[in-house]
Amino acid sequence: MLSRVFSGRMMVCMVHWVLASATLPGCGDTTGRVSAPPAKVMLKATEQPELPAVPLKPEQASTKAPKPKPKPDLEPIRPSTSVVILCEVEGKTTLLEVIPHSTAVKRGDVLAELDSAPLRERLAEQEIATEKARQAVVEAENDLAVARSALTNYTEGSVKAEEAEIARRVRVTREGEAAAKRKLETLLKNLTPQEYPVRNAQQTLDQLTVVRIQAEGTADTFKVVKSGRLRAFGINIERAQTTLKAHQATLSHEQVKRDKLKAQVVRCTIKAPVDGRVIIASPTSASDAPVEPGQLMREKQVLMRITSDSQDPGVEQ
Repeated sequence: MLSRVFSGRMMVCMVHWVLASATLPGCGDTTGRVSAPPAKVMLKATEQPELPAVPLKPEQASTKAPKPKPKPDLEPIRPSTSVVILCEVEGKTTLLEVIPHSTAVKRGDVLAELDSAPLRERLAEQEIATEKARQAVVEAENDLAVARSALTNYTEGSVKAEEAEIARRVRVTREGEAAAKRKLETLLKNLTPQEYPVRNAQQTLDQLTVVRIQAEGTADTFKVVKSGRLRAFGINIERAQTTLKAHQATLSHEQVKRDKLKAQVVRCTIKAPVDGRVIIASPTSASDAPVEPGQLMREKQVLMRITSDSQDPGVEQ
């Protein structure tokens, strides 16, 4: 009975070796080692079964990289603004008032007041100098008008009548001389030169010739005098024009100085150019004093900054 059972067990083990190349407990030699199955059987046991081919979809067969998904719209980051406030008054000026640190301000609010009294005194003096320059321009304009009027009066007034009178005299003397000459020629046709009528006619002709020469000389002299007077009038006009231009240049220069002082006075009142929060400037070195009333401010010195509310109103860097 036992031998029959043992034989059946051995058969089962052999079948497992062939089909699955597996070892079972109790199957093998008496030493406890399991015998290696044949090589052919081992190969068959390690081979993988072939899987049926699965056709790819068109979108899977494409070699193009997948399109990135659009990112949701984000609100752009807005950089904070910072406006530096400088002292724009020339030289040195005393700071009278300044707004407290970290104060919120609107555009146009007064930030600081500088001492404008010295500038106002200089402005008053400059107004006087400007007014004097303006009066000098007015006088120069009047002188030019007088010079031009004198030229017009001369060319259109007395000289014109005098010139006409001289021209009339020259014409009359020439006509008288021509008449006396014709009369003498007529007498000479019938009389001899020694006869009284002829001698009388000749004497008259000679006198009229002298008068004609004198009239023409007067006319020539008048032309010279007229040319000289016209030249003198022109010189007077040019001199008046030069003087006027010089005074106009002086006035322009004085007005520029006055306007500059006015602008300096206006800049003594410092106003906020934008909305924001005030950050008072700190001293840049140990020798510098903090910005506070009573301090002597120099031109282009930093007074403060105005920053947006998003910035930290800390100490000036």
